[in-house]
Amino acid sequence: MSAWWRRVKRLAPHASAVRAQHKHGVAPEMRKAKRIALAALAAGASLLVMGWILSELVVQYEIYATGARSRAELGDDLGLGILLLIVVPIGSFAGAVLVWCRVWSATKPRPGAANEHSANT
Repeated sequence: MSAWWRRVKRLAPHASAVRAQHKHGVAPEMRKAKRIALAALAAGASLLVMGWILSELVVQYEIYATGARSRAELGDDLGLGILLLIVVPIGSFAGAVLVWCRVWSATKPRPGAANEHSANT
């Protein structure tokens, strides 16, 4: 056995110590990073989707409220602009925060739940 390999074996932690440190076979930092990434991606996607849905709802409401027959008739309507400026950003942000919270809580590690990493230990 070479001196380099003996040094590596001496410096490397024992496998059982590593398993004891990392529940579920994944390092806690990696698990948290994955949770943050998933929640951020879901919140970003929901921000776009919620913005589109809310803007469509605002336009449909304004068409109904003014009695317009088409979207073209709403071109000079100040109320539509105000609704789009106030309702859509606030509603989109609120929806993205709710999605973030839901994904964050759904990806929380469960105590006693086995995954593919802990099955090999």
